[in-house]
Amino acid sequence: MKYMDYLIFIMGLSAFIYSFFDETSARFLFSAFGFLMMIYSGMNIDERSRSK
Repeated sequence: MKYMDYLIFIMGLSAFIYSFFDETSARFLFSAFGFLMMIYSGMNIDERSRSK
């Protein structure tokens, strides 16, 4: 499950970066979805590093 958090973080980052180049009305959905994925996986990664 450790590497799944890193995968989710990378997917969120790519969706967030893609939102800058998107010219449709879904730009804000991409940015919000990417930002939330980065926050969620970052919290899991931080919690795992604190528990060691």
